[in-house]
Amino acid sequence: MTYMSSGERRARLVEAAVLVIAEVGVSAATTRKIAERAESPLAAVHYCFGSKANLLSAVQRHLTTTGLADISESEADAPTLAEAATGILTAAMRSVVESPERTRATIAISSWANRHDPALAVRLADDFISRWQSQLARSAPELAADQLESTTRLLVALADGLVEQWRVYDNAERLLHDTERACEMVEAYLSSPEASACSADRARDR
Repeated sequence: MTYMSSGERRARLVEAAVLVIAEVGVSAATTRKIAERAESPLAAVHYCFGSKANLLSAVQRHLTTTGLADISESEADAPTLAEAATGILTAAMRSVVESPERTRATIAISSWANRHDPALAVRLADDFISRWQSQLARSAPELAADQLESTTRLLVALADGLVEQWRVYDNAERLLHDTERACEMVEAYLSSPEASACSADRARDR
């Protein structure tokens, strides 16, 4: 057996877990199946993570981190909030097309958590929203916190809807087309005089 450091072994098991979860869901993704996909002994799963729950947490962190990595610096550092928002949404939907297994695994974990561990589901959603909000804040540091949060939640809701349609229809071309239309609506709203005035008023009130 080829020697691997504990870090390499963990990374390999996480990648294997993503693939298995994408194929069969969380409940059916046993540690044995994950170990077999990673070509690792079953004991390695328990040695590296201690439990399936800890492995799932590691998988979700990996999915969130790699998802954000798909957002390039140019998109994250866009000069306006509208450009940042549409850039993030576009990059996120491109990653769905380019890494469908990762997306299916994310959906499976969220669905499982909603049914079996609501507190975990809330933590996962809050973490995702927080990370997107941090990205948007870099392009609009003057934006009031409540407007930044509401804008982020709107963007995440659009992303959730687009991903759900992709999951049902499995049509990448339609997903990218619908993303373009969604971005046009987001840009029109965030560039509108009403949105700009609201932002300015709230910034003065802080």
